[in-house]
Amino acid sequence: CEVQNLEGGVRSVTCGSEHNIAVLSSGQIRGWGRNYHGQLGQAVCPDHTFPEVPMSVVPKEPVYDPVPPSSPIKQVACGRGHTVVLYEDGTVRGCGQG
Repeated sequence: CEVQNLEGGVRSVTCGSEHNIAVLSSGQIRGWGRNYHGQLGQAVCPDHTFPEVPMSVVPKEPVYDPVPPSSPIKQVACGRGHTVVLYEDGTVRGCGQG
C-alpha cells in the first residue's frame, strides 16, 4: 500500500518494532504505526488504536534544554518503543519508552 502524507519527498525511513519514521526532504519528521509508549512523539494511543496515516513527530525537550534545535535533522533511529533524533549540531532528542 502507498503511504500518504509524505509530501515533498522522503530522505530516509527507519523502522521500530511496530512503528516507522520518515525524514522528509523538508526536514520534517512523519511517523506512523503503534504508539504504545509515545514513540511517535504524540500522546500515547490506547492499545487498540494507532495512526495509519503519518503524523508529525515531536521529540520531547529535555528538562535542561527547553529550546527546540534549529539545526537540520541528520539521522533518526527507532527501537521497540522509542525514537531518537540526531540533529546536525549534535543535539539528540527522543520520545517514547526509555
